[in-house]
Amino acid sequence: MVSPESIVPPEPVVDSDRFPLPLMSAPADSEAGSQANPGEAPVAATFAASVAATAPAAGSEAPAAEPAVAATVHVPAAPATAEGGGEWDLLVTKLREWIGSGRLQDMLVKYQAPLRAVALLLALVLVLRLYSAVIGAIDSLPLLPGLLELAGVIWLSRFAASRLVRSSDRQQLIASLEQRWRAFRGND
Repeated sequence: MVSPESIVPPEPVVDSDRFPLPLMSAPADSEAGSQANPGEAPVAATFAASVAATAPAAGSEAPAAEPAVAATVHVPAAPATAEGGGEWDLLVTKLREWIGSGRLQDMLVKYQAPLRAVALLLALVLVLRLYSAVIGAIDSLPLLPGLLELAGVIWLSRFAASRLVRSSDRQQLIASLEQRWRAFRGND
C-alpha cells in the first residue's frame, strides 16, 4: 500500500506561451494531501501531471487552433437608394417574386385546415384572456360580485317558478331548446 507521504508530485512544466502563471502543487503534508485516500495523489499533483503530459515538448510549436466556423460567407451590401438601404429593397423584391410565383397560394390551399385550427385556437385564447380580464376587473370592485350573484339567484328563481313548475311549460321549454339546437347544427 502506498502512503500519502511517499507520493512526490512531479515538477510542473511551465510553458510561458500557453500558461503565463506557474502551476502550483500542494505539499504532501497539506490538508488536501492528508484528506486524500491512501492510494490517491492530491488533486493539484494529478492536474500538474496531466498538464505536463499534454504540453508540447520544449522547442516544438503549439498546434494551430482550428477555426470554430469552417467557412464564412460574405454578402456585400446592396447600393443605397434614395429611400434608405438596399437590403430592404432586396428583401421586398424577393418577397414579391415568392408571392408572384404562386407558391404562397399553393401552401395556403395545402395547409388550410391546420391554419384554420391555429387561427381558431388563437382567437379562443384571445377571447378567454379578455373575458378573464373583464371578470377580474369586476371582481375587484367592492360589493359588485355579491350584488351580481344575488341578481343571478333572483333571476334563476323567477325563471324556475315561471317555466319549470308546470309540465306543459317544461315541455314547451324543452321543445324550444331542441328547435334552437337543430337550427344551430343546420338540421332545420
